[in-house]
Amino acid sequence: APASFEWSGAGARAAALGEAFTPLADDVHALYYNPAGLVYLQRKEFSASYGLLHNAIGDRPKISNSYVVYAQPLGENFGTAGFGWQQLSLSDLYGERAVALGYGRKISRNWAAGLNVKQLYRQFTAPSGQVSNLGVIDPEKTDPLFSQGNSAVNYSFDAGLLFRPYRNYSYGLMLQDINEPDMAIASNDKDRVPMTFRGGLAYNEGDMTLVGELDSKRDSGNNR
Repeated sequence: APASFEWSGAGARAAALGEAFTPLADDVHALYYNPAGLVYLQRKEFSASYGLLHNAIGDRPKISNSYVVYAQPLGENFGTAGFGWQQLSLSDLYGERAVALGYGRKISRNWAAGLNVKQLYRQFTAPSGQVSNLGVIDPEKTDPLFSQGNSAVNYSFDAGLLFRPYRNYSYGLMLQDINEPDMAIASNDKDRVPMTFRGGLAYNEGDMTLVGELDSKRDSGNNR
């Protein structure tokens, strides 16, 4: 199953809600879950996190995730802009990185819309030499998988909507990786990041928040 750019989420509050944050999206992590929510920031916000997803023993590879995000309101009539950087690393063997620029603004009294433009990058550490079926290493040859390089870069787009008809209710919709960018490292292969649909509703009353969300990932059929 494809697992490229399967990020582990962003922000402690969203994680505590099981990542059902699309219809809330009212802090700096709206850049990740629904850029339309950026417009509801009252001041500039910054967040950074680092976590070991798998803490290996000894010299075995470790899987880590890093995330840095900043958002800046531009004025009442100009919306809010955001910048995010996220990286997944498997020691020195493999890495994924996403750099995002986002923007959100109100389009009416109850509606807000947002857009992200992202640069996606992935890199493998190519092994030295080529190993035959008999286990013999030929240092003069290169693994055919990396004959065209060991990295790939492409661009992706997200779009989000928020609808707040009443003070306590909000509804959110997010389409992530709409264009399904191809991140294959070989020209004769396909490895598309599938589009993800997120939709949900939320209810706030004092210190209580009730939220429900449906996430669905499109089967892009990119394996062959």
